[in-house]
Amino acid sequence: MPSLSQAKAEMLENLTKLRIPHIDAVPEPEQILALGDLLRGVAWACDRFVASVGEELKANAPLSCDLKNFQTPFMDSLEGFALFDVASVAEECAIERHQEDL
Repeated sequence: MPSLSQAKAEMLENLTKLRIPHIDAVPEPEQILALGDLLRGVAWACDRFVASVGEELKANAPLSCDLKNFQTPFMDSLEGFALFDVASVAEECAIERHQEDL
């Protein structure tokens, strides 16, 4: 188990590696979907850190704690909400592009 300082450093390193997508004024669906990929990358990095915090808590807690609560809180909060909106906007962009091509 890495120390919290190591876990934080890994999280920050992973966050700095993320590519920020370019979004045109009239975006392509792929550009919108890239925002979802960005959110997933942020969630993955932060979820790993939260899992480390959970491990640290469990190792030092005088009572039992449920590590499931520390597994994927960021990704869980995105699924079905923000990522659904990203997919919906990308779909609408594709429809608009298709209509412009007609």
